[in-house]
Amino acid sequence: MKRIILLLATLLITLSMLLLDNADKANKSFKLLSISCGDKDTLAFNGSKNLDAILQKRNIKHEMNISAGGHTWINWRLYLNAYAQKLFR
Repeated sequence: MKRIILLLATLLITLSMLLLDNADKANKSFKLLSISCGDKDTLAFNGSKNLDAILQKRNIKHEMNISAGGHTWINWRLYLNAYAQKLFR
């Protein structure tokens, strides 16, 4: 759990420092920026929705996926499978 929070914090800091003020640079820097969480995920749902709103406001291309359920391994497997297929096209 702590690793996930640290990973999200690191991502947010990196995005804010390097890319949030320059959508063109941000959009060229990532092949795919994907945010996924379950609608009952008490750890990541609110933060993910907030990040989605920030990225939308700043015109940074990304995808937001909300699935049923919580912070579970089953959801992680689904997200990883979908993400890997898009990333390696």
